[in-house]
Amino acid sequence: MTTIARGRFTADPDPDQHAGLVLFHIGMRINRLRAVRTWVPVLAAMPKMLRELSAHPELGLLSFEVFRSGRTFLVVQYWRDFAALNAWARSGDAPHLPAWRAFNRAARRSTAAGVFHETFRVGARDCETVYVDMPVMGMARATRHVPIARRGESAAHRIDPTTPDMPAVPPCPCWHLGAAVTRPRERFLQRYGPRALVTGASSGIGREIAVQLAAAGFDLVLVARRETLLRELAADLTGRHRIGIRVLPLDLALDQSVQELTAATAGTDIGLYVAAAGFGTSGPFLHANLDQEREMLRLNCEAVLTTSLLFGRRMAERGRGGIVLMSSVVGFQGMPNAAHYAATKAYVQTLAEALHVELRPRGVDVLAAAPGPTDSGFAERADMRMGRALSPRAVAHGTLAALGRRPTALPGLLSRVLKDSLAPLPRRTRVRIMGSVMAGMTGHQHTDTATQETAT
Repeated sequence: MTTIARGRFTADPDPDQHAGLVLFHIGMRINRLRAVRTWVPVLAAMPKMLRELSAHPELGLLSFEVFRSGRTFLVVQYWRDFAALNAWARSGDAPHLPAWRAFNRAARRSTAAGVFHETFRVGARDCETVYVDMPVMGMARATRHVPIARRGESAAHRIDPTTPDMPAVPPCPCWHLGAAVTRPRERFLQRYGPRALVTGASSGIGREIAVQLAAAGFDLVLVARRETLLRELAADLTGRHRIGIRVLPLDLALDQSVQELTAATAGTDIGLYVAAAGFGTSGPFLHANLDQEREMLRLNCEAVLTTSLLFGRRMAERGRGGIVLMSSVVGFQGMPNAAHYAATKAYVQTLAEALHVELRPRGVDVLAAAPGPTDSGFAERADMRMGRALSPRAVAHGTLAALGRRPTALPGLLSRVLKDSLAPLPRRTRVRIMGSVMAGMTGHQHTDTATQETAT
């Protein structure tokens, strides 16, 4: 649900506040894809660094943009002044320093990855920008976003006001209507409303999607096992927004619950279905609890199949709607030590990709959301210990923003980094790398087992 500013705009830095404005480029290039132990820690440190800076604006970062081209990753940053940038770079508490130091040690022995940075003092009036029908971004987001008429129609005049204001191409008259599109949520509601059904809504990604849909004006049907949490969420959202909410405490791993959901929603005009209910398991496959694996299969796959068919048919009949199925970055290849969980997500991913093509002519948009590790309570139930993780809020926002635009969303920088960095590798290499990652998340299971055996 990105807001597009309709018309022609420019950045308008304040001469006092932005007098020392600095443009800083920092990035890396992967020279040898298979040397993942050299470049993955540095690449993974970027999201943590950006989250830290965004959470503490007093450090001096005004805004940033992230770009990728082939093997090169670039972060464009806008800083208040060079002193703030330099202080951050030299801070002993900066979260990126451990990964940076480890990379420098490895770089002395290998050319597997290269890094670069560029620093520019641009000042408040030594720059020129134009944004036509774009979201607020770049220097305009870092400073002030204003209609272009405030600073002149031509680039030459904007960078030097003494130059005659004669644009090379006369602007389209419609640009001067220039109002930003301020109602993306209303259009989203019109396309997928009036009501959304969200499973797994009691916590994590499902809960955050429900929160964001409520803010957009959707009436909601909330589904999850834990009734108390559902009702608390419903009370909170109805108190903040003028919407209707219905609570259905159901465990969709049970056949009878899926049947109850079908009956309970008969005749209800649901325009958006979000299948966020699910859980994972981890550890060696031969140590798996078969009953638990079957329960996961029913919830992650069978329930998704049944409900997608149910709501897909209803939406096709009404001629519009949206379906969001929660996949994962682990669904793009096998994953040792989480073999069955990755297989369930591969099922969801391929199902969503196919339905995206099949249902689009019927007016129904289908999206596979494939986030990376997320701080959602998932790891605790799966008995995994994650390091860097996405926030449910970021995953929810990226997912809803992608609906109707593409078949698969990789919400959050960490998701895109994981997917894009592995994509060029042979599939068997990806499997081994993901196995190494999962081994790090589940290593404590072997330690705990050994301790228990010693104690007995």
